[in-house]
Amino acid sequence: MLRFATALLAILVFADTALAESTPRASSLDRRVRMARYVDGQVFNIIVSLTRATTVEFEPGEQIVSIVAGDTDSFKFEGIPGGRVFAIKPTARGEQTNLTVYTNQRSYYFHLAEGRAPFYVLRFDYPRRQQDASRRVRAGRWNDSYGVSARTEITPMTVWDNGTYTYFRFSPSAPIPAIFKVTGNTERSVNSVRLQGHVMRVSGTSRQWALRLGEQEVCIVEMTNGG
Repeated sequence: MLRFATALLAILVFADTALAESTPRASSLDRRVRMARYVDGQVFNIIVSLTRATTVEFEPGEQIVSIVAGDTDSFKFEGIPGGRVFAIKPTARGEQTNLTVYTNQRSYYFHLAEGRAPFYVLRFDYPRRQQDASRRVRAGRWNDSYGVSARTEITPMTVWDNGTYTYFRFSPSAPIPAIFKVTGNTERSVNSVRLQGHVMRVSGTSRQWALRLGEQEVCIVEMTNGG
């Protein structure tokens, strides 16, 4: 059952913030091998170099769905068999661009720059929360600890997740709002499927969701440490 939180509407008031890109840390064995802790919404710097290939590795079981880059003339991208690794090869000196990679589990954001001291490989590790979510899925447990900012006709009756998908059950007489994942200062649309019982299933989990229909807006927040 939903536990109602107070003063949650402020979460949807987004202030402009400074750019905060993250440069992956160097391996203790070789600085050309880089490690980054995955944070949803973080932009990661990657330095690449002409005549060098840089690979990016995601966790086992993750599959690349789409690669979107701003400059596809100065940078080339190549998928590696297995689906969780891709290579970056610059074709011009001194160029920079942005890169977004969508997988079956996450979205990744990168800033690419051709220059000296290139990375040979970037590997990710992942927060314990996501590991715990995976264990929860295997154990068949559900998380229904969510609060809402307001009760309107688009407020779901219940919200829960299984570590892979989040579910929103609405009243049979209620209209279905658009559902957005809130990360930092941005909102992203998500893949959603309508199930029986007036339930919407969306891909992934999030600490914050925004539901909208016309001028109506409801914020959903995961409650932690007992709410």
